[in-house]
Amino acid sequence: MDDPQLPFYASTLPIGRVSSIAYAQVKEGQARYLSWPSNQKPKNELPQNWEDASELWESDLESTYGLIAEGNAAPFPKKGLAFLDSDTIVSQGSKQASYDAVNSVLTAIDNVQDGSYQNAFVSIRPPGHHAHSNFAAGFCIFNNIAIGACYLVKNYNLKRVLILDWDVHRGDGTAEIISNKKNIFLISSHQYPFYPPGDGTEKVRGHFDNIRFFPLKAGLSSNDFYKIYEKIFIEIDKYQPEFILISCGFDAHKNDPLAEINLESIDYEYLTFKVKKYAAKHCAGKIVSVLEGGYDLKSISESSKFHVKSLAKI
Repeated sequence: MDDPQLPFYASTLPIGRVSSIAYAQVKEGQARYLSWPSNQKPKNELPQNWEDASELWESDLESTYGLIAEGNAAPFPKKGLAFLDSDTIVSQGSKQASYDAVNSVLTAIDNVQDGSYQNAFVSIRPPGHHAHSNFAAGFCIFNNIAIGACYLVKNYNLKRVLILDWDVHRGDGTAEIISNKKNIFLISSHQYPFYPPGDGTEKVRGHFDNIRFFPLKAGLSSNDFYKIYEKIFIEIDKYQPEFILISCGFDAHKNDPLAEINLESIDYEYLTFKVKKYAAKHCAGKIVSVLEGGYDLKSISESSKFHVKSLAKI
């Protein structure tokens, strides 16, 4: 599990559990790939036994993180399959997988925030950024990254948490959840017009001027993508984040079948390098990157390897 050549450690899960829980941590130049629960007990007192996780989240999601658990958690079937929306199909094991995903993000945050690790990549399924405060959508059940941002504000009293979403699809759920949270700032680059429906233009700003959308035209090249990201890096520098969370979709890749942006796998190494530069300047390098979309397996594998390679560099 300590082989820095591997982008993931894929844990073996019982049939019906559809998540692969792992995070790549970096300290003093050494990459590690750890499955949760780790040998370090998380500060947030998450259960070491996954079977107990449901009790924690059923009671705690709404009150602690401002998300409504009931609307997302109730429809899980005891057997067979169920549709939460036209895209989001769940089985008996999906509920536990969803809790695993959230808990993995919070565990990574704790370890980065307390200085145990410099940064983390959280490789999870299901993804999260289309999940709203009261309903699941777009393959997403709970909004992992929004919960993580709220957790940083509540448990660590942070005032400036940045979510950078470079998934090719707009994180509409994330925008809805954080729009009225003054201590969280969302920057999203996404193909537009495209899925999901709704306003993905620069006009969207949030209740506290805490959202910046950068719509991308279909067919965009890497060079044009970089030009847009120079504007994004100015916004990051201006915001001076205390912690950076990345909604890390790899579906802006040229080979992804569900989008029309033309990034190469190596472009994610450059993007990560640039984000690390501003993380080092403003928040002691604290980054937790959370896997979102990507629908070409070879592209995901290559892109994630470049992403983790860049995270691991000192």
